[in-house]
Amino acid sequence: MLFPLPFHFETAHEPVLLRNGSWCPFNSQNTTTFQCVFPLLYLPAKCSFRMTYIWRSFVTQRVLQAMDLGILYQGPTVWQERNDHDLQRDFIDELPGYENNERMREELAALPLKIGDSLQSMMESCYQTLIRNGWVGSDEESLLRAWFDDIRVLGQM
Repeated sequence: MLFPLPFHFETAHEPVLLRNGSWCPFNSQNTTTFQCVFPLLYLPAKCSFRMTYIWRSFVTQRVLQAMDLGILYQGPTVWQERNDHDLQRDFIDELPGYENNERMREELAALPLKIGDSLQSMMESCYQTLIRNGWVGSDEESLLRAWFDDIRVLGQM
């Protein structure tokens, strides 16, 4: 919204690893996830569509921090041809994030998750926090349980 289109980001030179205490939202495009943490791919359904992958990234980062793991950011490996969309509408749909992201990060960081807890129990704690604060709907909990049921059937846990 600030620069003329098309806008091109500079190419990243070196990958950056974020570990405990560092937070940066990430999206679901051009993202690689290792099989051992596939359950973290769960996207919350009971929130703004524009926030689903951002808030998933916060949950993912909190769980990975508890596991003493990090997130590696590097330059893109694909080019996305964007479809037309309304940037003003996108901004309005992203307001819940601008208004709540910092508090959400603080609430998630305060959770007493630790190495040895299961991915499921850590994710449930995270989503219970999001539900308790009204950032996602209360029926998110049943969707998360169904997600884990499906993952078990597929042999991913």
